[in-house]
Amino acid sequence: MDRDTTQKVIQYWDKASLCSRESSTSHADPDLVYLDNLVELFVLRQCLDAWRLPRGRVLDVGAGFGRFTPLFLQFATQVVLLEAADSIYQNMADIWKSHEDIKCHHGEFDAYVDDDLFSLVFASGILYFYDDNTLNAFLTKATAMLSVGGLLIVRDFVSVPREYEKKSSYVEGATCYYRTPDYWKRLAAEHGLEFLKITRSKPQWNWLRNGRTLRILELLRLKHCLRGQIPASIMKKLGSFRLGASGVQTVFIGMRKMS
Repeated sequence: MDRDTTQKVIQYWDKASLCSRESSTSHADPDLVYLDNLVELFVLRQCLDAWRLPRGRVLDVGAGFGRFTPLFLQFATQVVLLEAADSIYQNMADIWKSHEDIKCHHGEFDAYVDDDLFSLVFASGILYFYDDNTLNAFLTKATAMLSVGGLLIVRDFVSVPREYEKKSSYVEGATCYYRTPDYWKRLAAEHGLEFLKITRSKPQWNWLRNGRTLRILELLRLKHCLRGQIPASIMKKLGSFRLGASGVQTVFIGMRKMS
């Protein structure tokens, strides 16, 4: 991804911002976003436990408003939130300014410098804009910033059964790259990382994402129920977190630095 395209992506997010504190997107129903975030926090917590995240520092790249921060704080001695879009950064810094264990940094990952290593580098919703060269550069730097045994977790989109690319609907001149699980496995091996797993970050729930369903819930004054707390026992039964047989899916991709 060239410099001009990078700036267009940042400018888009600076102007569009995020639709809510729990959101990773600029355009979505806030109540449904709240439910999605609740589910993703549950799934990510399961991943961190299963993959035995070492206690240490966490770097969240493309942190948005810091929606995963409460979870990271349960595992971390310090959380560094890195955000390139100015308006999003300003909101993020205001939200977390009173927390001593959270450091907010305004800038891009390729320019970020830190003297200490991290037990987790987490990147959410940004790498699908990266071409292969830019993605390889990201993994090279991220791996170098990890302590031995540390995790690199990517929240991204994968395409099954084959990869494809298309022009972004939101950022003029940008391309979206939807890669396969096998691509990520090869990439991890090329960078000396142990590939752990790819898990869907939330069920598909096409019936719930249908605008007609949301309108009906709103007419019945039930849409606010999407913001209810859901016990873990029920969360596990909400839908399959396995990869589907086809299509683009939102996932968590786990990798570990072995040496």
